[in-house]
Amino acid sequence: MTILDGDIKILKSAVLDDVPEGGGMATGNAVVDGVSNNLFPDISELNRTYGHIALRKVFPGVVTDNVDGYYGAHIIVAKPPADPKVSATIFSTKSWSDTRTAAQAKLESYLALGAETRLILYGNHLVGQRSVQTYCRSDVPTPGIGDVLALVQRDNSANYQYVRITRAISRLVNQIFTDCRAIFCAMSWCSKFPTRCAWPFPPPHRAATAPSSPTRRRASTPPSPPTPPATTASPRWPRPPTLAP
Repeated sequence: MTILDGDIKILKSAVLDDVPEGGGMATGNAVVDGVSNNLFPDISELNRTYGHIALRKVFPGVVTDNVDGYYGAHIIVAKPPADPKVSATIFSTKSWSDTRTAAQAKLESYLALGAETRLILYGNHLVGQRSVQTYCRSDVPTPGIGDVLALVQRDNSANYQYVRITRAISRLVNQIFTDCRAIFCAMSWCSKFPTRCAWPFPPPHRAATAPSSPTRRRASTPPSPPTPPATTASPRWPRPPTLAP
């Protein structure tokens, strides 16, 4: 007896919900074709405004009593959603029992921490905040719309969060800042991202006025020699110092 198209089913997982324990092992319940909300709920106005990612774990399987050979199958998104603001994709974690947390990590694994930027956090960034304010030298390029930054907590580097820039709020050049060492001029940049800060991100405890290897200028004229003490009869002037380039 031949395996028919109707024998190939999509089976539900144990937990069909956007919770950390979502997913799990397969069940014997098939996803009924043509039924609304059989996997995903309706999109609320709140999720449409702020954005939302829904993950559902399903299992393809052959439900038949015959012993014919099964030579494999494939699955694709043949028709994208009609709503232009909604997208769909399919991926596999190669696990029969993992949960939504593992699937989320798989989905986000295309990102990795890179080199530290020259952008410096300006002020405390609180839990739930959806914008980031930084300052830097005026010649440092600012991130563009769609770029991804990683906010790393200063006291615990294990707490970090990727944020994708969706809007530039302000960009002020030659703004005056003051720290514990000096008054300096820099560029202030503020942007917005759709997710919220999961941890507090305080500014670093370091001054932004001097780079690690400061550039020195050669002195155009030697400094004037100091006035000799009155008790010295024949002073010897020290050689004027020369600053290295």
